[in-house]
Amino acid sequence: MKRFYRLCLLLSLVLFAQHSFSQAPLSASLKQIATQLKPVHGSSQSFEQSMTFDAARPYLISASVKETDKKGQATVSEYTFNLADIDPGSINFEAKKELMTLTLKTRSKMAFIGLKENGTQKNNTAQLVLYGTDADNARALVELFRKAVPQADAQFLADIKLPETYETLVKWISSNLDSAPGGSDGLQQSTELDKANPLLMKLVQKRSEKGKSIEQLYQFNAADLSPQRVTLDVDGSVILVKLENKDRFIRSQKNGQWEKNTDVAEVRCLTADKARRMQMAWQKLLPLASKQLDAQRAKYIQYASLNDGLKRVAAAVQPADDGTEHIEQQLTPTCLSTLSRKLSGRKSLGQTYRFYWSDLDGQNARVRSDGNAFVLAVPTKDKGKWITTTQNGQRGSYENTVEIRSNDLETIRFVPALLAKLTSECQKATAASLPAGRMTWVTDKINAVQDPKGQMTYQFQKVDNCNYTYTARQNGGKKSTELRWDINLADLNPLGVKINVSGSELAIDLATNGKDKLIKAYKDGQPTSYANQLSLLINDLEVARPMADIWQQSIAGCRR
Repeated sequence: MKRFYRLCLLLSLVLFAQHSFSQAPLSASLKQIATQLKPVHGSSQSFEQSMTFDAARPYLISASVKETDKKGQATVSEYTFNLADIDPGSINFEAKKELMTLTLKTRSKMAFIGLKENGTQKNNTAQLVLYGTDADNARALVELFRKAVPQADAQFLADIKLPETYETLVKWISSNLDSAPGGSDGLQQSTELDKANPLLMKLVQKRSEKGKSIEQLYQFNAADLSPQRVTLDVDGSVILVKLENKDRFIRSQKNGQWEKNTDVAEVRCLTADKARRMQMAWQKLLPLASKQLDAQRAKYIQYASLNDGLKRVAAAVQPADDGTEHIEQQLTPTCLSTLSRKLSGRKSLGQTYRFYWSDLDGQNARVRSDGNAFVLAVPTKDKGKWITTTQNGQRGSYENTVEIRSNDLETIRFVPALLAKLTSECQKATAASLPAGRMTWVTDKINAVQDPKGQMTYQFQKVDNCNYTYTARQNGGKKSTELRWDINLADLNPLGVKINVSGSELAIDLATNGKDKLIKAYKDGQPTSYANQLSLLINDLEVARPMADIWQQSIAGCRR
């Protein structure tokens, strides 16, 4: 046991020695710089300069320049910065009249240098000016700073010891959020995690700005943030760690009021050193969050049966608000589905959308940000207008997109991935459950069609298994007109069977093989020109969809 303790002590001493040795070159360089910073006297002003550094983290520098004019008025500028943020290529000296100036600039000219003048906090700056007593002194300072910067950079990176797991990184971020006492620059920050889903985060900030108190809330899923888009910016004397999502999936609330969704959340840091560490922590956290989200998605899209999967989609449809209207919405969990919406607020409106999931393109279902909420949009295949709509009971135009609104992104987040599977399964189920009787059913449905204007009647009659007649009679006025077509299914192209939608009108289009004119036509009993296509008026998309499938199968059967 004693031997074990001696080994632990020895290991600790070795690690301490290694850490101390790695700091030694930087500390030595900084001590040389401090020695070279001397009082400088010009014709109308004089400068007293000094530099100190943190013994534990020597790359953290404090520099002071006291400038006294010929009237004896003094201005003390105090700079705080991380030497690793300085661009070594920017370190140069030049003569300005009787003064030899030495300039240090930050990388990418970011204002990462904290500044106080006579004790008053000022906006950050991107450069620091020191003074040499002469050219030799200025040249020596340039060489020493250029030598010290890479040492500082290496030491800074070596000192960053971030946790390895998602949970420990979240705790690190939470415990390292900057705060400041109340007043004109007061700041409080905290994070909250959802108990059921640790990927859901809230970033809460309370700060003072121009004498006003601001309460800011950001709400987001950590997996929606991109590690490549965790960037730094400057706001006055504060460094911002900007967490970005290009889809505007970040909800934002200011002083208790929800604002439009945003593409960026901002963590406020009081020093560039803290900001760089915070940036690295988020960049390490986000890929871990993405892996957890992938696991959640994989679990969500597993279901026991088609019915179970459809019920899962229906459960995602919940009441929502769009800022001015409250929306009650429900979805039936069947392959032939109805989305019912009731809007209340400035106006009352009842809407229904009826459609076959097999007509929708689940592969291209998407969730988008809309105002302060989210929308699940599912298009039809090939942008066909296969969705029947009504408003307050009145039939509307056919549409090509179903949209479901949600105030909670998580309720609809995985639905697109689920629909990518369900739409193809519904297609198989719909094809397998065509109405009994097939062409007899088609005949009954066409004969039941009613012209919305009440001027046309239609009759579809069977001659034999592959031959039919279609008659359209126009009534009204002094004379009625009768149009008739003789149809041989063997002359038709099964791939030419299409559902044709125009506004609120719906028809089944039939086309001949090669578009040859093979359909015999009559007007008032007299032969007219042969046709190569024919449109059959249909009142209901729910009828048109299975009817189109029956036409295709029957045509194929007659062509054998």
